[in-house]
Amino acid sequence: MAPIQLVLLLSVGSFQAFMPGVTTANSPVFKDTAEGLQAFTTWAETTMGKPGFNQPPTQVCVVGAVPFGNQPPYIVRPIYESKMPVRALEPYSATFHYVEVPAGAKPPAHPRTMKEAVEICSKAPPVPARK
Repeated sequence: MAPIQLVLLLSVGSFQAFMPGVTTANSPVFKDTAEGLQAFTTWAETTMGKPGFNQPPTQVCVVGAVPFGNQPPYIVRPIYESKMPVRALEPYSATFHYVEVPAGAKPPAHPRTMKEAVEICSKAPPVPARK
């Protein structure tokens, strides 16, 4: 059984999700708050269904739509540290792809789209499962 891939596109103050091969449209927009994270987790659990026996970890791929500067989004830490409510989605592994702007360079002309996020995630090497 192939792992489910969950692509999250983070913007300033909000985020959206998509599951290639599972969903046909983007999720609703969630606020980048504790309440938004709870609503997202409920949406993800409902959309993915109950995990099967010995299911491979869900591949969570987090993509930044814009540069965040010194203020990272709220959702990142609960995912990275596997804290509730995101912990309810385990087993999962996560990769993070932010917009890096080198010193003196101009930021990108437009924010990344979900289509670009899915493309970035499809090219990212899979994360090995924790043992």
